[in-house]
Amino acid sequence: MSSLVAIFAALPALSGVDVRDGPPLDGMGDADFVLVGHDATPDSSADMTVEQEWADLACTRRYETGEVICSALSQTGDTDLQARRDRAFALLAACESAVLADLTLGGVVMSAQFARASARQFQNKAGSAVVVPFVITYRAIV
Repeated sequence: MSSLVAIFAALPALSGVDVRDGPPLDGMGDADFVLVGHDATPDSSADMTVEQEWADLACTRRYETGEVICSALSQTGDTDLQARRDRAFALLAACESAVLADLTLGGVVMSAQFARASARQFQNKAGSAVVVPFVITYRAIV
């Protein structure tokens, strides 16, 4: 996960965006976030998964495959939901492009890919927000 945080935080397209490892520990007053290891819901039930299997007949090395839950979030005090949706998907596109540009995540894994995403939008008197949870899958040798 720390590789994804470092890769996303270094993206020029995410300049000024708060990139965090895991759930936020304090209030989320900033407008835009990328969370690695969290789906941006208060009572998250999203699980990161890891599976291992033997990579050779001698049982000396294992393949590990896993899923890392991430999220792109854009929020503001106004009610322009389309602008929040556009911004959240721009954050998502930047993260997806970064993974596609370095499928080994800096040499940490054999391969990684952007697997899937969904979107939730919220609007009330306090403003609007769009949350786009997404999943990065990987395969490594351990």
